[in-house]
Amino acid sequence: MQTKPWLWMIGMSAIAMGGCAGRDLRPAPSAQQLDEDTALATDHEVRVVAEADAWTGPTKVDKAITPFKVTIENRSDRPVRVQLSKLKLTSPEAESYTALPPLKISGTAPVAEPPRGWIARGPDYQAIGFGMAPAYATVYNTELLRHPSVFPYDALYYGTYRDWPAQQLPTPEMIGRALPEGVLEPGGRVQGFVYFQKIPRDVKSVTFSAQFDNADEDTAQRVASVRIPFSFRKR
Repeated sequence: MQTKPWLWMIGMSAIAMGGCAGRDLRPAPSAQQLDEDTALATDHEVRVVAEADAWTGPTKVDKAITPFKVTIENRSDRPVRVQLSKLKLTSPEAESYTALPPLKISGTAPVAEPPRGWIARGPDYQAIGFGMAPAYATVYNTELLRHPSVFPYDALYYGTYRDWPAQQLPTPEMIGRALPEGVLEPGGRVQGFVYFQKIPRDVKSVTFSAQFDNADEDTAQRVASVRIPFSFRKR
């Protein structure tokens, strides 16, 4: 019996949809979960909440990179540095996926380079008791205090800005919602998006890790280090 063309097309579409089924990144069973999407970890009174698949903007950036919504609360008695180079995703095979810098920063006196067409605006993240790293002052038009101390600038890390995918990323919306670098004072809280490299489909799980150093010390004296496991699940 000859198959009708339209029936064949429906069948092939169903196979294609099944073969391209998506997957979501969720807290692993071993994580301290707040809900099915969000998990937390605390070390030395620094509390971190992480949520994958939280991007809700009109641009589907999660097709090209891996966005995480991150909230940091400093309940300790010491100010801590929030540094993107110390936020990572790591697979069980020890593959590391970098948090991509939302801004290009260079120069002997480091300043962020505003993206083409960027109009100065206030960031869209939430913050209390947070001082932005001085290099960001050229981009954000905000009343938030810039932290007066010398903020460590990692030229090697900011060189990874070129690792962004070519799909005209990051967008202005992504930059506005990004978690900036800076100093979180005792009792402070900051929330924003961190954009990691895209995780290959053969990776089944990753661990989000964050390290925080004492902002009052010239050397990198560690205050807290947290780890939150996540795993992929089919939709």
